[in-house]
Amino acid sequence: MSEEVIDIPEFPEKPTKKVAIVAYAPSRVLAPFNDPTWEIWGLNELYGYIPDRWDVWFEPHSAEVMRRTANFEKHHEWLKAQTKPIYMKEHYPGIPASVAYPIKQVLDRFGTYFNNSVSWLIALAILEGATEIALYGVDMALGTEYSDQRPSCEYMIGFARGMGIPVYVPTECDLLKSAWLYGFEDEPKVMLRVIAENADLATREAHAESELQRIRDDLFFAKGAKTRGEDFVRRYGRG
Repeated sequence: MSEEVIDIPEFPEKPTKKVAIVAYAPSRVLAPFNDPTWEIWGLNELYGYIPDRWDVWFEPHSAEVMRRTANFEKHHEWLKAQTKPIYMKEHYPGIPASVAYPIKQVLDRFGTYFNNSVSWLIALAILEGATEIALYGVDMALGTEYSDQRPSCEYMIGFARGMGIPVYVPTECDLLKSAWLYGFEDEPKVMLRVIAENADLATREAHAESELQRIRDDLFFAKGAKTRGEDFVRRYGRG
């Protein structure tokens, strides 16, 4: 009896789709603009800050919001002139390349925790089958105006990584960074020094505030006494 030969079909490799999301922070210059294997996704008015090499754009703001910006006319003309897809709240006839962002599919799949453009773009990249995602110019450093947006962005990064999609974040970016591994590493000496210095500064600040209040009280008393004296002289002084 001859051995049975089983023919195992060859499955084609899954096509790669590498998406580089680029925003305004300095690390945007590290984006792979010269690597054609990467799609470049930009947003808002970033075109004035990066090379003219992109594949997808995102402008979520309504016309009413954009009109309140100083560069509205220039921005609107740029949007009208494009031929590659620009994801917006809806398709606008005056912007032929505009595409309605798939808001329902995104919310159904990822929930409602979205408070910045980059989070929307990560979700869109996942929906469109991205096999790899990279973020450039997306620092959202603590203490900046974007720090409140940071958790939403990190949530979407975690969502993507949980699905097995690698997400690259440059070392220059503050996303997904911590000073030490809590519980497994000791606090850095510099952190302990800063904590001690802050405690000392807080004590000095409280003392200065107390001293300042004492000086204000003395000044108020002196001005009051001086005014009363001047009034007495004005009423009873010799002319």
